Amino acid sequence: MDEKLQYGYREICQAMRRGYGAAGRNSTDHSPQVRTSSDSRKSKIATSTLLEARNSHNPSIILAQETYILDGRIEGIPRSWNQWLSKNNKAGIISLPSCNKPVFLQSTVNSTALKIQTEQGLLTVISAYSSPYKNIMETLQELHSILTDLGDERVLICADLNAHIRIWGYASEDTRGAQVEDFLLVQQLFLLNKTNSPPIFEHRGRKGWPDLSFTKGTDFANSCIWKVLEDYTHSDHNYILKEALLSQSRYSYPRFKTAYGGHRRMLQHLGQKTKQLVQQIEESNTKDHLAKATEELQKAIFAAYPYGQSYKAVVKNKHPPAELFKQLGNPSSGDTKSFALKILQELYPPSHSPVTPPNCFPLIQEPQITKNEIRRILKKAPTKKAPGFDAIDYIVLKEVKNSFPEILHTFYNKCYQLHCFPEPLKKGIIVLFHKDGKEADKIKSYRPVTLLPTIGKVLEQILLRRLNHTLKKKNVLHHNQFGFREGRSTDDAIHQLVEKIQDSKNKKLHTMVISLDIQGAFDYLQYN
Repeated sequence: MDEKLQYGYREICQAMRRGYGAAGRNSTDHSPQVRTSSDSRKSKIATSTLLEARNSHNPSIILAQETYILDGRIEGIPRSWNQWLSKNNKAGIISLPSCNKPVFLQSTVNSTALKIQTEQGLLTVISAYSSPYKNIMETLQELHSILTDLGDERVLICADLNAHIRIWGYASEDTRGAQVEDFLLVQQLFLLNKTNSPPIFEHRGRKGWPDLSFTKGTDFANSCIWKVLEDYTHSDHNYILKEALLSQSRYSYPRFKTAYGGHRRMLQHLGQKTKQLVQQIEESNTKDHLAKATEELQKAIFAAYPYGQSYKAVVKNKHPPAELFKQLGNPSSGDTKSFALKILQELYPPSHSPVTPPNCFPLIQEPQITKNEIRRILKKAPTKKAPGFDAIDYIVLKEVKNSFPEILHTFYNKCYQLHCFPEPLKKGIIVLFHKDGKEADKIKSYRPVTLLPTIGKVLEQILLRRLNHTLKKKNVLHHNQFGFREGRSTDDAIHQLVEKIQDSKNKKLHTMVISLDIQGAFDYLQYN
C-alpha cells in the first residue's frame, strides 16, 4: 500500500555533540576511551536527552560524531533504530523508523554514507569526522571520492572537522579552515552554518563552531533551515537541527491480526458490495476486464478490514535491510529501485525462449469449478501463512467463502472460462533469505521467497488438482518421477536406488552412481 509520509520541516536532525553528551570532555581530548561507570552514566544522560529532542522534533535521520560505542553499536540507542558507523567509530548515522528504506552506501575510515529515496529525488546523507591531530585532507579526500561517485545527486554532509574560519563563526582562521573552504569551492557545496549562530561548543568559557553542515544542490540548500538547539544539552556540545522540505512515499505491505476476531464487522462491510462485485466479474469478457475486476475484489476485501492497525513482522538478521544493497553490489549512484532490479535480474535471468510454444494442443473442455472444490482447498489451507501485498490471508478468505461463496465461485469460473490467470495475482513480495554458510556479498547466496496473493494460490490449487487428476487418469506420468507427486518423495527414489545397488552386489557386479546438481535449474526452465 502506498502511504505518503509528509515530513515537511521534519526531515533531518543532526546530533553533533562530541562524546554524545559526555559532560566535561575537552574539545581537543581525543585519547582512547576507557569504559567506566562514569562514562556509562554520561551515556545514559546523553541518550535520554536525545530521546527528548527526538520527541520534540521528530527527525528521520540523526548524524553523530564521537559517540559512546559499546560492542560495535552506539550505546543506549533503541534497537528499532538502525545505525552505521565509520571504520574508526568516530562518525555515525542513525536511521529512525520514520525514514523509509534507506540504502547503506559505504563506510570509510572517517565517514559513513546513507541514501534516501524522496519524492523530490535522491538524497545522500554523510557523517564525517576529522581529529585535530590528524591530517584533515584524509577526511576531505574520502568525501571527494563519495561525491564523485554520486555525480549530481542531492547530498547533505554533516561533519566535525575541527577547522577554524570566520565565515562559520570563529574570530580567527587556521590552515584546516582554509583547506575546508577550498574543498567547498571545488566541490561547489553550500555551507548551511550561519555566521551569527549561537556556539555549537562551550566549555569553561571557550566557544567554538567545529561542526559543519553543507549541501550539494542550490534548490536543496535554499529549502534547508539550520539552527542550533540550545534547549537540549547536558554536555559541552549542542544539537543542530536541519529542516528540509522533503517528503517520502512509504511503500509498506501491511499485515493484520486477523486471528483475533472482528470478522463479523468485515463481512458486514463487504456484504454491501457483494452484488456489485459479482456483476463486475460476470461482465468481464477480456483479460483486461478480468484484471480490473480482480483489483476491485482485492480492494473491496481490504477496505472492509476492521482489524485495527497493521503490524510489521520483525525479522532478526545479522544485517539491517538497508545494508543488503551495499553487500550485493556496492552501489553509489542510482535509486533503490535500480538496486533491487539488479538483484532480481541475477536471481531471475531473462528467458530467451520463443514467444509462441512450438506445439499447441487443442484445449480440453472441462466442467465448471464447483463450490465444493473451493471449499476442500480452503479447508486445508494453512492459516499462519503470510499473505501477499493485498494483506488478504487465508483466515479472511475462508470467512469470505463461508458468507459469500458466490464471489469466489463466480471469480474462479470466469478465470477458467477466459483461460486467464489475472495479472494482479502474479504480483508478489520477494523476501531474500541468506543461505547458511554462503558469502553475504554474493547475490546467489540468498534464496528468494515470493509472497503471493492467497486468491491466486487457491486458483493455482484448483488447476493443479485438475491437472494431476487428468495425468493420473491417462497414466502419462513416468514411473521414475518422484518429485512434485502426491504420495511420493525423494525417500522413494533413494529406496529404489539402494535396492538396485543391493541387487548388483548380490550379482557381484560393480555399481557406479552419477549425481547431477543443476545450478538454478528452475530459473532456466522454459515454462511456455
